[in-house]
This record gives sequence, structure tokens and C-alpha cells, in this order.
Amino acid sequence: MSAVPAEIRNPGAFSIEGERPPLVPAGKYTVRMVEFKTWLMLGRYPKLVLTFEIITQGEHFGIRLPRFYNVKRIIGRAERGGRFKVGWRSAFLADYARLFGLPQRLDRIPMSRFREMAVVAKVETVRTDVQQRPIPRDLRYSRIAELVQVFKP
Repeated sequence: MSAVPAEIRNPGAFSIEGERPPLVPAGKYTVRMVEFKTWLMLGRYPKLVLTFEIITQGEHFGIRLPRFYNVKRIIGRAERGGRFKVGWRSAFLADYARLFGLPQRLDRIPMSRFREMAVVAKVETVRTDVQQRPIPRDLRYSRIAELVQVFKP
């Protein structure tokens, strides 16, 4: 048995996995959706994530930011470009209707509208975790808080 403590014998006990989440100053940016996917959080809770890319010229051009939504259920498998159902009072349907209006046919609403048009998005810095505890400054990140309107140049 070694008399040297484990933390000295193994100084590299952990590492960080994945890419660092993006951090940009809070404000409004022009964005365009690059992809969407459905997934099950914790294997149970159906979610939709739309990934947008900042197309506003400047130092943040090309940075990708997520917009997360709760959905009623996922149709088929949770996957990139997956199908899903939302409720009438869902945040996703509110954003869609605000931007594009409600389509006539409600059983097959196209996601292509997000790719075809640029959108003004309100971006915020996430400063607290799900339990409202402060996130350390070096671990803060940005997310899209709201899709405000279709971009009009």
C-alpha cells in the first residue's frame, strides 16, 4: 500500500467532455436555423431543440445558439429532423405563429420556414442553473430566449 495520497498519485483525475457552450453578449441578433432535432431528456421528457446560426455581421458571425422547447410527444424516434406534436399553448407554436402565422393545415406544419427566412432573436446569458443557483462566471453560456420577428432588412 502506498503512503502517497491518491490525489497526488493521479493528478489528472477528470477532464471536460464536449465543446464549450457559446457565450456572446446579450442582445438581439439576426439568425437562421441550421437544424432541429427531437430528443428525450432523461429518457422521458420530449424536447425540441432548434439550432440557429448568427448571421449578423461582426465578431459573433457564425456562432450557433440553441432554442429549447417542450413538446407533447415525439412521433417515431427522437432524432435530427424528427417529427413531434405540440399543444395549442406551447412556446414553440407561439413563436411559429408570431413569425410566420398559423398555416391552414395544422397536421403537417413545415419547419422549412425557419431555414428560408432570417429571424431576429433575443439572446440571453444563462446565469443560474435549474435550481436557481448562480453559475460561475467562467461556465456561463448564451441561449436564445425568444424569437422576436422575421428579419426585415
